[in-house]
Amino acid sequence: SAEDTRAIEAMGMIGHSVFVPGSSLTLNGESASVGIDLAQPVDQLKVTILDSSGIPIRQMELGPKPSGFSNIPWDGKTDTGSQAAIGEYTFAVSATQGGNDIKVEQFSLGQVKSVAQEDDKTLLDMGDKLGLVSLADVKQVF
Repeated sequence: SAEDTRAIEAMGMIGHSVFVPGSSLTLNGESASVGIDLAQPVDQLKVTILDSSGIPIRQMELGPKPSGFSNIPWDGKTDTGSQAAIGEYTFAVSATQGGNDIKVEQFSLGQVKSVAQEDDKTLLDMGDKLGLVSLADVKQVF
């Protein structure tokens, strides 16, 4: 059945990194990534990285982006050019097209710990921070 196929696909994701809906960001090395999904192309995209207190430490003006999913790398640097500390961050995205605000879906990168079945849904356990996520919401596997 289709459900069995999805479960098998999900099992293959254990230990892999995937993008799931969220706005959290873990810096555990020198760089990290966030994901965005745009319903339409935009001419301005801005990603703001915030520390655990919610204070912006980096603003990235990224210019035009196509519709669909994009993986946005963060080099782990703050606006002052220093290396940010390893730890937990959040991010906020704003996008405009012709001066109008465009809705952006935000995705966090996390590692699949295990797979669970609930009713007729396949769920991925992303650990404490991201929790259980429906396989249907996953964007990209590495």
